[in-house]
Parts: sequence; C-alpha cells; structure tokens
Amino acid sequence: MNFDKLSKNRYSMRNFSNEKIPAEMLAQILEAGRVAPTAKNLQPQRILVVQDEERLKQMSEICSCIFGAATVLVVCSENGAAWESPFDGRNSGEMDASIVATHMMLQAADIGVGSCWVCYLDREKMAELLQIPEQYTLQCLLVMGMPGEKAAPSERHNKRFALDKTVWFEKFK
Repeated sequence: MNFDKLSKNRYSMRNFSNEKIPAEMLAQILEAGRVAPTAKNLQPQRILVVQDEERLKQMSEICSCIFGAATVLVVCSENGAAWESPFDGRNSGEMDASIVATHMMLQAADIGVGSCWVCYLDREKMAELLQIPEQYTLQCLLVMGMPGEKAAPSERHNKRFALDKTVWFEKFK
C-alpha cells in the first residue's frame, strides 16, 4: 500500500477478533518501532508486549479502552535516556515514544493488523499492575489485533480540518 492510501485508510480500531497476531507480523510491527527516528538517536523507547489473557483482563479493569484486543504494546520511555534541549531543558522521551508508536501503528495497518492509540488511562495504576520499574515512564498503550467482524472507523474518522486551518506559510516581504 502506498503511504498516502495507508495514512488515509488507517483508523483507530475498537473491535478485534479473538485471533492472535501471528508472531512474524508482531515481529514486523516491533521492528518498525525499533528503527523509528528518535532525538539524537538515543532510542529511549521501551516496549512491553502483553498477550497473556489474564493480564489483559486485569488491564481492562483499569482501562476501558482495551477493547478485547489480544495484544497490547505498552510504550514507555526510559527516564534519563532521552535527549534534553540545552535551550529549555525539554525532554524528548514522550515525543520519541510517540514517533515509535506511530511507526508501529502504521506498520500494523500496512499488514492488516488493527490498532488503537490509548492515552485514556490511569498510568500510575497501570504501571503498578504491570510492575513497570520506576526508571520508565508509561507514555501510551497501543491495543492491537486482527479486525473483528464489526471493525470500522468511527463517524469522526474522516472529519478532518482543512489544511488552511492547521497549516500556515510564512510570507516573505
């Protein structure tokens, strides 16, 4: 699939089948995250793959946005491993994790695996449940799996602002 078509057709899937993601497909998705660009190539991302049914059920009790997915990628950044701007001290950990998550999400869509980016969760409770060490910050979840029978984009999916609402060009005099 070409990128233009991929970026327009990919949507946040909220209906998954019970089918597990085949190992080779999951490996492709994780590889896309591994090669994603990060600030100064410091690669602070750490990905926890959760596929255990009991653990997924526990996660669903903390987060209503697991949607029955058979796999959850818990995207974290390692504290102190990300680049910090010498101008304002801004840390790139969240940004780097977002780039990595985007690469994995798009790779998943390209090979027929659905996903949904989730930030609507109590990160502290989720980190405690998953026993994420304190040196990592949980940035987001990528719930993913094979499409369910009712998988479809939400009504909001194609409601995008026009370019002139989100982009402007500097005018030189």
